[in-house]
Amino acid sequence: MVTAPIQMASYLPGGVVPEFVKDTNVASTGEISNQDGALYYQPATKKDGVYIFGHNRVAWVDWIGALFFMGVLLAVSVHAAMRYISALRHPKATGRSRKFICTMFTSVSGTGCKPSPLSCCYSQA
Repeated sequence: MVTAPIQMASYLPGGVVPEFVKDTNVASTGEISNQDGALYYQPATKKDGVYIFGHNRVAWVDWIGALFFMGVLLAVSVHAAMRYISALRHPKATGRSRKFICTMFTSVSGTGCKPSPLSCCYSQA
């Protein structure tokens, strides 16, 4: 994780926790701490004004994402309902239909088609 503590040393020489130098042109946010005898640096991305996607939260971005999700869900539901209603109004025909068989460089056995570079034959189903 980006904001997880970073181990800087496995032990503290002399037991002294170092500090950042002040009055420099480097912004030093975050904390240096002693955890179980080891030296850790804890970054403070919020103080630096750094936005980390997936870690930080911005309320208006969350609301826009929720609206997009609900809009897609609504569109898919309306589309499915329209297809269902259309299928009820226009049932499939149950009569005989023609089936086309297309092959390349071969004849279709049992249909009486002659071989040609592209043979398209039909038969009654």
